[in-house]
Amino acid sequence: SHQAEKRSISPESGETSLIKRSRNIEVETYQRPVYGNEECDTSLRSNFFKLRLAVREVYQYHCSFSPEVEMMALKRKLVALAREKEPKLFEPVYCFDGSILWLLRNDMGVNPVEFDIENQGTQYKIIVKFIKNFDLHKDSRSANNFFNIIFKKILLVSGLKQMGRSLFDTTKMQEVRNSDIQVIPGFQTAIHAKLGGLYLNADLAFKVMHSENILSKFQKFSREQNFRELAEDLVKSKVVYTRYNHKTYRVTGIEWEINPRSTFKRKDEEISFVEYYSKIYQQRIRDLQQPLLIVEESKNEKRRRAAAGSQNLIFLIPELTYLTGLTPDQRSNFKLMQSVHQITRVDPLQRIDKLRELIGRLNNIPPPGSNTRTNIVLDQLKNWNMEINSNIVTMPGRTIVPPKIFFRRDESVQPDNRGDWTFAWKNRMQIRSASDINSWAVLFPERSGRETREFLRSLEQVAKGAGVNFENANLIQLRDDSARSYSSEIERIIQFKPSFIVSILSTNLAARYGAIKKELSVKYGIPSQCILSRTIGNSKGLMSVCTKILQQIVVKRGDELWICRCPTSRPTMLVGVDVHGSGTRSTASMVSTTNADFSRYHSSVSMSQGNQNASGLLGELLVDAIGNFIKILNRPPMTICIYRNGVSESQLRSVIQFEIPQFRAAFNRFNKPDFNYKPELVFIVVNKRINVRLFKQDTSNPMPGTVVDTDIVSPDYADFYLISQHAREGSVSPTHYTVLLNESNDWSFKMLQELTYRQCHMYYNWSGTVSIPAPCQYAQRLNSIVSQYLHAEPNQRLSNSLHYL
Repeated sequence: SHQAEKRSISPESGETSLIKRSRNIEVETYQRPVYGNEECDTSLRSNFFKLRLAVREVYQYHCSFSPEVEMMALKRKLVALAREKEPKLFEPVYCFDGSILWLLRNDMGVNPVEFDIENQGTQYKIIVKFIKNFDLHKDSRSANNFFNIIFKKILLVSGLKQMGRSLFDTTKMQEVRNSDIQVIPGFQTAIHAKLGGLYLNADLAFKVMHSENILSKFQKFSREQNFRELAEDLVKSKVVYTRYNHKTYRVTGIEWEINPRSTFKRKDEEISFVEYYSKIYQQRIRDLQQPLLIVEESKNEKRRRAAAGSQNLIFLIPELTYLTGLTPDQRSNFKLMQSVHQITRVDPLQRIDKLRELIGRLNNIPPPGSNTRTNIVLDQLKNWNMEINSNIVTMPGRTIVPPKIFFRRDESVQPDNRGDWTFAWKNRMQIRSASDINSWAVLFPERSGRETREFLRSLEQVAKGAGVNFENANLIQLRDDSARSYSSEIERIIQFKPSFIVSILSTNLAARYGAIKKELSVKYGIPSQCILSRTIGNSKGLMSVCTKILQQIVVKRGDELWICRCPTSRPTMLVGVDVHGSGTRSTASMVSTTNADFSRYHSSVSMSQGNQNASGLLGELLVDAIGNFIKILNRPPMTICIYRNGVSESQLRSVIQFEIPQFRAAFNRFNKPDFNYKPELVFIVVNKRINVRLFKQDTSNPMPGTVVDTDIVSPDYADFYLISQHAREGSVSPTHYTVLLNESNDWSFKMLQELTYRQCHMYYNWSGTVSIPAPCQYAQRLNSIVSQYLHAEPNQRLSNSLHYL
């Protein structure tokens, strides 16, 4: 029922550099098994709308401009002027995205066509080159790009503004009371070719903005001695928004040595930032002494700027830039978060109603006398001969029975219908396996002395009830709460060989947290826990806080809280893989199981060097994982199941061509003259960043364990959607899994679904189910800590513990 089908995957133009560097490798990808709906026990709905299409063939061209044009609006205007000049070449309708032009007919032919256009006294040349023609019903990748451009264009002329990949209605912006937070509603749309046909996938989106610009935020703490540190902490790695062009950027740092009066080279002239923003965006900069923000740019942006002769770095003006998202202080504000959630967490019934309104907007032609530009776009939709069914799609689903959770002495509990066992855990908490904690240290600032001592008394009480003994705590009071004070005291107590170090922090300053974690996790290899003094300052909830902290201390030392059995007939290793960033700043993390219960873990990280991408280091990480498995169990794993996190559908070819061969090669490192090591490989791609929603027929959220593997799944791969977690508010979102390989003789397609669901019960930071399998969640967490705070590979002494939770 789960035989593999051999498909030859070849690189295509436009693929990522990973594919371009790899050879044409013939691989065996897993084929979706064919079975009926006998086991389906529920009827579901999803946020997909069937798309009817009469047009079949479309012609694709590339447009280049001389001189180079940066502004998208000007590019569109020039193409519109070219159409006015030669209307027959663009008939009956065209679509343009800034570089690619789509037409229904090939009247331009296959040879390049040039248009000389004059606009406001400047002469431009547009060169249109034929790329290819494709069948919308067969070439799903090209069709997806084409349809997405058309629908985005329709939504833009309806008054929505594009920010990132979503479109927002700024006229419906809502203010959050007693804060500078604004929430802007919008939509995310995409066209997908699925097993059940061509669908429009639509979902709600929300952008959380700050009404106060970044310069104003800087000024609030400008007199502080550590002003620069506070400013960097506020904006570094944050996504910001510029209202003058409705774009978002990610900040990488602050340039303190230049200001708006500074100049940069643009094309062949030196121009100041003041002049540039006034000339291009009609924005007046008032503070001429403010530093500038350094922001990331995409590969396409780098190429475009290089072609235009612009500077290498992008700088933004704090006065014209606004933070998006919520700061850590805002997230810890219960009332503020409650107000934000009232806007952003929309229940299934409201979500369906708003999506139907969107489809009505796309299908309805406006009355006579409406905006001419709107009429033109809607005429285009009619000319493309497309129609969207206003009914939300329905499909069958099934529910996986929740597994039992086993604690000490195999005492077990059954998760409730929310996938939660917190109540049973608190009332009968007996940690499955935990060693006593001797010779540990607690560092705290003088003003947090009372809270620290009360916390320790409560922690020892909770630990005793859970079967864990804490002994020989070394309490160290610091003169102040600076990073230097923590560092010097850590260096002093290392000679006493503490097995664990707890640091009580007065505030959640990222730079101080990072410094402590880097010293302990990288330099000394000692597991540690950082706790905010306000977290332990409330005596009412202190026992619950201590329970949570005890769990983290136990697993950071390499022990286990509970298990969820997944029977196998062969030595098996589950692996979670996560890759963060790209190019010279990328990091790859791998977390693998080291016992039969899949409850103990080995963690490793590799960071890219030079131009190497971290995804090219995955083979070496697997060699390390297999070697560690052999060291602990005295035998190699004969089945390896890899969960590769964070891969979108467009990147599957890259994984098949570039990553899977690395893992195959890693097996060869364990060959011996009398032993050819060839374990069964199962490879599953995990993607939770999707816009798919599932609803029950009564518009409530489905239960944890709900699986969908029909209709809205891929026609090319064996994939499924799984809801593993409970949503207390709003609409639950499933995780998408694609089984690229399944060489196991034990696990069928449905058994892999059940294995995946069971592993969603094994994340030790929460006594309930999570959205992705535990090895994946751990790998993601490890990558986040290394990328944001450590900036180096953790000490090998910590490799067999979850020290990063």
